[in-house]
Amino acid sequence: MFLNNDKNKVSLVISRLRGRAATWAHALRRTNPVNPAFLSWFQFRALMNSLFEDTYYLEQVRHDFRALKQKGSACNFSIEFKTFASILQLDEGTMISKYKEKLKDTVQQGIAYTTGITSFELLVAKSIEIDQVLYKIAKASTKKDESRAQKPISKDSTPSQPKNSSSSHSKHSTQQNVSAPQAAPHPSHPRGPLSQEEQAHREANHLCMYCGDGDHQIQDCPRLQSAVKKGHAKPHYTVSSVSAAPSTSTVTVVPPMGNPPPQGSKQQDH
Repeated sequence: MFLNNDKNKVSLVISRLRGRAATWAHALRRTNPVNPAFLSWFQFRALMNSLFEDTYYLEQVRHDFRALKQKGSACNFSIEFKTFASILQLDEGTMISKYKEKLKDTVQQGIAYTTGITSFELLVAKSIEIDQVLYKIAKASTKKDESRAQKPISKDSTPSQPKNSSSSHSKHSTQQNVSAPQAAPHPSHPRGPLSQEEQAHREANHLCMYCGDGDHQIQDCPRLQSAVKKGHAKPHYTVSSVSAAPSTSTVTVVPPMGNPPPQGSKQQDH
């Protein structure tokens, strides 16, 4: 065939050259047509490489190959490794030793327990298999850890609502206390008498004479009713007797439990 002859192969390559390489080849043929490089493909290629090959390119490839390590999947790593090995023209033994050296530690441990690896391609296939198994195990373990981490969160989120509601309730209670600063706490025992100033303040502001709340009067006071049930107070009554005489009226006032009427307030003469 045509390409079985080195002279024909060199002639075909020269016809395909462009730029500076084409100018060099045609000039060489015109000046020295019997140059041995035109009769041997290997000599012609070596001559071309010495003139046009980027010597820094091979050095950069070697540097990148030394820094090569498996960071992702073994499948992608094997493709990248084979590319470097082809450029650097590594032999079978070197490829096997370098490939093992650059694998992940976990994959290297799996390869160490594997027997019967006699070729580079078998080593690559076995490393991909081990890497996939390790990836599935790690993925399943991650999902299990995430499910365990989510369980305490779901438990804690349920009682957080009552906590917020209690906070809002306490905030609402604080607002109520601000609007009614004179409200007294629920009495757990009979209280003492109110001062005249306090009685006058509650009467002027229409507050309950028992608890000081502005939402009701003493006859409707729930705290008084609760105290009556516990025996801490007597029932309140508002019956007032007014004499028919226009000049004199008698008013009887029964204050809350524990508030004896002040001296001289039972009867007022007008």
